[in-house]
Amino acid sequence: MAALTLRHALAAPFTTTSHTFAVDLNTGASTHTVTYPAITDQYVLLGTSTTDALQRLQTAMNAPAPALPGGVSFAVAMSASGKVVITCTGDTFKYGASLPSAEIGKTLGFTASVASFVASVTADQQPKYLALFVEMQGLVWQPLGQNAYAESAGAVSYGYQSSVLMWAARDVRFGFVPRDPSYTDTNTTQTPWHPADAMLSTLGTHAVPWGVSDVLRVSGGKTLHLAHQNLQTLLTSTTAVYYNVCLIGADLAAARIERQTGAWDKYLRWTATLLRQTTPTGTRA
Repeated sequence: MAALTLRHALAAPFTTTSHTFAVDLNTGASTHTVTYPAITDQYVLLGTSTTDALQRLQTAMNAPAPALPGGVSFAVAMSASGKVVITCTGDTFKYGASLPSAEIGKTLGFTASVASFVASVTADQQPKYLALFVEMQGLVWQPLGQNAYAESAGAVSYGYQSSVLMWAARDVRFGFVPRDPSYTDTNTTQTPWHPADAMLSTLGTHAVPWGVSDVLRVSGGKTLHLAHQNLQTLLTSTTAVYYNVCLIGADLAAARIERQTGAWDKYLRWTATLLRQTTPTGTRA
């Protein structure tokens, strides 16, 4: 089976408190304290320069105390397989256990300490608050308005129409979702439906790896950001757009999930109805 490309994503907002972690540079054996700010309603990848956790972490790592030496900088990005990558230019770095124990490190999937100097580090797990998908079918937006109409006996339509519209995509199908982390492999890098069985009682609050059901657990009453078909472009683009959406209450209360291939447990299909708030104008700028 050919490797499946991650093309779609659904990001839920989260909040961080202000906290710090330490980064060591090889040259001069210097230690720098990085302060990640308190942010409300930020997103992993699918956010603006002020609400995207990756861009905010990059900004924080490039402005530590004391300041970085000249010619040294950090870049924070996401790989095609959905893991966060931190790269250092002009030096090598390590962070011991400081980043994995920091709030933002835990959120972005860093679980293991880095005790030797390296030029680049990839997170051990995919981030929290982000569900990644290879297949999404049926995204057709239907306009919904606050309207009331009737017809007269003379076959004349009358009533009123609000100027406000929202849009519904009914019964959107997310396919090839692994049942849980034990079913993931190189062909299915997307987010599994459930986390490990031991984590089912703590949905939305436990350590990585997360599942789609964790993301749903924290999505009630929230604006979600949806990448449709263009996730790989959004990894680097600040002009590609994402949607502002929410899930209907019925799908949050009782998710519609079924096996994709008969009795075989490996792949599931999740069906949900999305409501879109605006035209797709959200970018990472």
